Amino acid sequence: MKKKAIVSTVAGIALAGVMCVGFAACGGGASAKSVEGEEIDAATWDAAFENEEIYKNFKLDASSTMITEMTAGTEKIKATIDGTATYYYADQKTHAVNNMKTTVSGKIPEGTPGTPVAGTVKTEYYLDESVTPYVCIDKVDGKWANVTLTHDNSHNYASAMNTIEYGILNLLPSEAFADYVYSAAIQGYVEKDAQETDPLVVVKFKDGKLKAVYAEGSEELNGVKTTTTYSFVITYGGQSVTLPTVA
Repeated sequence: MKKKAIVSTVAGIALAGVMCVGFAACGGGASAKSVEGEEIDAATWDAAFENEEIYKNFKLDASSTMITEMTAGTEKIKATIDGTATYYYADQKTHAVNNMKTTVSGKIPEGTPGTPVAGTVKTEYYLDESVTPYVCIDKVDGKWANVTLTHDNSHNYASAMNTIEYGILNLLPSEAFADYVYSAAIQGYVEKDAQETDPLVVVKFKDGKLKAVYAEGSEELNGVKTTTTYSFVITYGGQSVTLPTVA
């Protein structure tokens, strides 16, 4: 079975909303690692990934941390990107609140491509997915305004459903129940044939529904070591989304 490189699934998980190609989020909710998952059967597993009725109303807390370490001459450089995002989904509408904090230690040589910039970026937006094309509302000059979704900006406005469909599933080595085994020690499902050197992916269920996914992995290439962790926790029901008034 082909292993997916956790680190390569794009740095920043849901951060700017890019769940479809990455992700990063968790608005203060419980971490996936601490969730107590239950043992289930194959039918429950399949329903959790295929029955869209389950996902009509939910909150998704997601988070990611990416740590990059390298040495330039005698200088040790470490950059950490912490991404958090909470998605509220109800009545085919998404309300997303994202935060990304970048910290850097050590002096990075001038002209280094992709140099991270220390600081915090916060974003908040709404999507009305009950209409086609989607209506996107974001703040423009401090006021809520309609934003036209284009090929260049759509990755910044991930919907809650796409974050689950592409973000979480992109992390799983397989979607087949037969490829996993329940671990009482971890309180979740892990891949049967996973090796110690493989990225760790843990899938957890609660009350017959997918509750959390936790993943961590690291890789080293050309003297640069990258370590990434992802956390997704789903809360079902009890959510409401009211679109803001556009100026």
